[in-house]
Amino acid sequence: MADALEIALTTDDNDQLNSVAVWDVRNGTQLMQYRGGGAVAKRSLDLIKGKFIVTANNVKPLLYIWPINSSDTIQNVKFVLPAKVNSLAVSNDDDFIVAGIKENIYVWQVCTGKMLAMLSKHYQQVNCIKFTDDGSHFVSGGEDGQVMIWSLSAAVGDRYRVSNLEPLHSFSDHALPVTDLWIGCGGLAAILVTASKDRTCKLYDMASGTILLSLVFQEIVTAITLDRIECNLFVGTSLGNIYHHRLQPPPRTREYHITDADKVNNKFSGHTKAVTCLAVSLDEQTLMSGSEDTNVITWNIPSRSLLKTIPHKGAITNAIFITTPQAMFDREVKLQLIAKNFQRMINSADNDENETIEVMHTHDLCSFINDSNNYQHANYNTGKNSEPQQLHAVNENKSDVNDLRLENERLKRINKELFDFSAKNIMTSN
Repeated sequence: MADALEIALTTDDNDQLNSVAVWDVRNGTQLMQYRGGGAVAKRSLDLIKGKFIVTANNVKPLLYIWPINSSDTIQNVKFVLPAKVNSLAVSNDDDFIVAGIKENIYVWQVCTGKMLAMLSKHYQQVNCIKFTDDGSHFVSGGEDGQVMIWSLSAAVGDRYRVSNLEPLHSFSDHALPVTDLWIGCGGLAAILVTASKDRTCKLYDMASGTILLSLVFQEIVTAITLDRIECNLFVGTSLGNIYHHRLQPPPRTREYHITDADKVNNKFSGHTKAVTCLAVSLDEQTLMSGSEDTNVITWNIPSRSLLKTIPHKGAITNAIFITTPQAMFDREVKLQLIAKNFQRMINSADNDENETIEVMHTHDLCSFINDSNNYQHANYNTGKNSEPQQLHAVNENKSDVNDLRLENERLKRINKELFDFSAKNIMTSN
């Protein structure tokens, strides 16, 4: 089961069988199920550290988290939110969870459970949230048709108050609700693609905040994705069709209308209801689509042929590709997530000076011997029975900071000695 390089995670709005299912898309085999989280809301499936699955309930104001190798949710921490989540994203460093709740955007720190910000610039429901690949910024799209780019550091920098932070850029080019977002590679220099019920897809340069291209379709656009080289755009519509549009060479005009001739040779037909989500595999040969018709379908992109149909019990709400986690099928590995109960409001009475943060380490973290005749590699205890051990909470007072600085200097010296030793032996062997 674990020989697949890439697997698919799917969710639907019916919780009779499971909350999240894992599939080998090569043959449509179900590999795992995650239960106990209820039906999952649209665009609210993500991973933390590649080892934990996080989802938002479709009805209740709750988040659920599973270790990747367990079908049971984490029970010792409660992730209770102010209201039901409409969209969810985890920062790339896995430290923050950003959620769209009604017309507001909330930011939590996972390890402390603290609510760090509440952003209130949308005036209708936030439908989708995505992070840039470097995690420095995130983008929100709302029912009000607005798309906003936010700085994560600015959002969490002024802590413990309702934030009046202005977005870095705000776009009001859509006349109807935003239905999906996609962000390319390059941090703030990436390309942003938005989809809307106004039947358009728009491409933006995030750095300058300028619109590059507007594609006008003849159907309501409900889902979008691009391949890794950012040249092939896949657009799902309310009628169940999926269109493949090539962005190279770009159109000569800023606004381009998709014609019937464009659609004939670039159409994936198989769904009978609105497409809710799209994803492209790492090798860029397989497209996965989810729909309100309760089916997930995989397609061969070059031939546009249908490969597999995976039926579900309800309308599909999320479908993503991930590389197969090493620990997914090893039940003996015990995964621990440092997290605390989520706050439901910003608490300005908290004192940062006495804040405690838990960290993890393993036994025998490193052991170096600086001897040209006897060099011993760092000894990491990574056996199946080795469990990460939690350090006692460290009070962040001045003496602890000094101790950490001294430890940092010691590790720097060890690193330099290791580098000098390695360089010397490499030169000698050559």
